[in-house]
Amino acid sequence: MSNDLAYLQKLQERYARHKVLPSYSQIGDLVGMSSKASVAKLVLRLKGEDYLASLPGGRLKPGRKFFDRTVHDSVRAGFPSPAEDGLRDVITIDDYLIEHPSKTVIVRVKGDSMVDAGIHNGDLAIVERRPSADFGQIVVAI
Repeated sequence: MSNDLAYLQKLQERYARHKVLPSYSQIGDLVGMSSKASVAKLVLRLKGEDYLASLPGGRLKPGRKFFDRTVHDSVRAGFPSPAEDGLRDVITIDDYLIEHPSKTVIVRVKGDSMVDAGIHNGDLAIVERRPSADFGQIVVAI
């Protein structure tokens, strides 16, 4: 899987731009493979690692680990250092931001009444709809 992570990064960038994964032939063009068999083997390896999955009909979709991001142990302020020095783990951001997707919305903040809480005009807030809130929680009430 030496080059596979570089190929995966190209697929992630393409997905970020177009919101759909390319076809097998487009993957070949994207990563510089002319052999359909080589592309098929790459896709099989990425599926085996849960980076890619298939929809009914064979079209590709992001797999469970497609959106994983690297977590670095620490960043030293003031001095440049390679980020790989503190490499520790990977996470999927959605796992930490969105617990209940069907109850979650994103709202753009208007106004400056919450700046003391670090919420500024124009920020995007991830809000989970629920019938009640605990004391001290920040809520969007309608």
